Amino acid sequence: MEEFVAKEVLVSEEMANKFKTEKDTPYLRFVRAEGLDIVSAQYIPNLCNVDLKSWPRRGDGAKGVYINHEASRTSNDCYVCEIAPGKKLEQQHHLYEEMIFVLAGRGSTTVWNNAGSRVTFEWKAGSIFAIPLNCWYQHFNGSGQEVVRLSASPTFRP
Repeated sequence: MEEFVAKEVLVSEEMANKFKTEKDTPYLRFVRAEGLDIVSAQYIPNLCNVDLKSWPRRGDGAKGVYINHEASRTSNDCYVCEIAPGKKLEQQHHLYEEMIFVLAGRGSTTVWNNAGSRVTFEWKAGSIFAIPLNCWYQHFNGSGQEVVRLSASPTFRP
């Protein structure tokens, strides 16, 4: 039985692009659809200085960037979000917990669930808090002059 092996395989540009897209992950497509960058690094010297892009889905005056520890793919990602002075982010809801570390500024957050329980608390630079699983929330910048910068990390439980 004789075997035939192709010595050169030519693939159209269209097919190559399709294959590249199929290798994309839902996560990467989500971040691109948000209009944000992903900083992939093992070390970021200062989250207060990382460049941000406008983040319209999160609200008027919101900016952000996703950060991914390059050795862990998407399992150790977070995002940095900035809220313009006197502004608020749009209401959010997700099916995971999220840890928030306040890098700069001061403000408040309201958290509520579908049963109607509502809690509002204030925070400032250096504060850390969590958004509970399956809750709605909204962040507010409490200053009319200074930006708020937050670092947020989703926490998934098996």
